[in-house]
Amino acid sequence: GVVGSEHLGGLGKARCTVSRGPTLLHDAMVALKQHASAPVPIDVCFKGEPGTGLGPTVEFYTLVSRELQKVELGMWKHSRQKGESGPSESEYVFSPHGLFPAVLAVDASDAETTRVLNLFTFFGRFLGRALREGRVLDLYLNPVLVDVLLGRNLLQRPEEALAALEPEIEHGLSKLQAMAEEGGGAESPHGDRTKLEQDIADLCLDFTLPGHPEMELIENGASMAVSLSNIASYVELVRMYFLVHGIEQQINCIFSGLAEVFPVAYLRLFTRAELCEMLFGKADHGGKIWSRRADFLGDLVCDHGYTMDSLPVGFLVDVVLSWSAELQQKFLAFISGSPRMPLSGLSPKLTVVRRDVGGGDPAHDTAPECYLPTCNTCFHYLKLPQYPTAEILEEKLLIAICDGQESFELS
Repeated sequence: GVVGSEHLGGLGKARCTVSRGPTLLHDAMVALKQHASAPVPIDVCFKGEPGTGLGPTVEFYTLVSRELQKVELGMWKHSRQKGESGPSESEYVFSPHGLFPAVLAVDASDAETTRVLNLFTFFGRFLGRALREGRVLDLYLNPVLVDVLLGRNLLQRPEEALAALEPEIEHGLSKLQAMAEEGGGAESPHGDRTKLEQDIADLCLDFTLPGHPEMELIENGASMAVSLSNIASYVELVRMYFLVHGIEQQINCIFSGLAEVFPVAYLRLFTRAELCEMLFGKADHGGKIWSRRADFLGDLVCDHGYTMDSLPVGFLVDVVLSWSAELQQKFLAFISGSPRMPLSGLSPKLTVVRRDVGGGDPAHDTAPECYLPTCNTCFHYLKLPQYPTAEILEEKLLIAICDGQESFELS
């Protein structure tokens, strides 16, 4: 559980201590319930680790972001990945269009429904604290959910909203709507209308939610067939359920959690793009953080043994720019605690300093290639040995960014 919580009056911060591993989400829920309305930033540290400050706090938001995306929580729509059959074996939700609340199961127990809704209340607090403190989250919300947070009425253009959320279902509904309009025209010949009625009957549709046969759109909907005379009502009810009725409790809980941090009306000051950048960082979803040399150099300063003309610094720039988006995100997480770039950029900038190795003791091998880079995530300090080649630097840096995380120690 949460090991401790205190108010650091002199520092203007509220501090909480959480555990890594299986209790992290529970600890986070307890901590944010206590500190949701705190007028000062929350400073997070991990039990058993000496590290404190910006680095552990940023990583806390990153790790909790990932915990919230686990399939077992039952919070979000989960799509099958290509080629997947049978029960999903993925630990995390697959949502190529971004996270969106799953409809609540009608046969769920009261306890299960309460559990899921409590998670959405926590998610609201989590979003609120992230926005208030300028933290970026390692997740991505569906644009439709972002529009809901901004107070938009999805029913003004329901077909557009559902197309962004359930493109295949909306494609089918649009075809059904066209059938209804074709069959409802005063000029429709009798033969054409009869064919349309048969075409609709052949679809074997009833008044249940597509993909959720246990969820009836009207009373006894499972026993009511969709026909030409009621097809327009069916289309409207399906859109209403996905965009309103199936998610209204979850959305209300998100807003309830947000309201504990700041008035939700503040969100309406922003556009969708602005809110996404504040929550999810500057890079496009899945895009590289640094594509141009000038971009990376703009986030970089040198000190204590290195200048911009030092060979290892040049190697570092070349290597990082050559990496994929995934590796750049790992590198950013290594130096800052988060794989996403804040809207305001790195603050402070990444400072590269020379890591002196061996300590002058001849009993130790002082060859730089025998040592790994280390980092102070609170101050974005990268301590880089004076590697002789770019290949050695890349090898050692990959080990550090891939295997050297999950803990904050003193270096």
